[in-house]
Amino acid sequence: MNVKNSQPKPILRTWASVVSGSLAATSAVFITNMPETIKTRLQLDGEASKQSGGKTKKQYANVFDAYKKIVRQEGFKALQAGLGPAIGIQIIMNGIRLGLFEPIQRLNRDLTKCGEQNVLNKVISGAISGGMGVTISSPL
Repeated sequence: MNVKNSQPKPILRTWASVVSGSLAATSAVFITNMPETIKTRLQLDGEASKQSGGKTKKQYANVFDAYKKIVRQEGFKALQAGLGPAIGIQIIMNGIRLGLFEPIQRLNRDLTKCGEQNVLNKVISGAISGGMGVTISSPL
């Protein structure tokens, strides 16, 4: 690639970067919430059986059985239980984590005068933005 003819990388405004990160994480939640709900139900089912010393029979035989029984008994909507809070936490946590990574990286680059591809700058920027996202969203 010819460096002289290369276009500068477009820079998103910080708010647009946070919104983009939030949308990406929210999209992922729509896909992962159903398997997460089934996994949680299976874990609770196993714990209930274990705590009763085997007196309580497990409700679900496997993942497919759990999926089938939940839909039959509670409806398809039950597979998306907890979707609202899951989306809320992702908007905050990953919006901050993904959205602030680039602005923090630029700020570090300006302060330290390091190159754009500096690995240490990327690691530090990721740690700072990730820490901020988790810290701000953890009370939720």
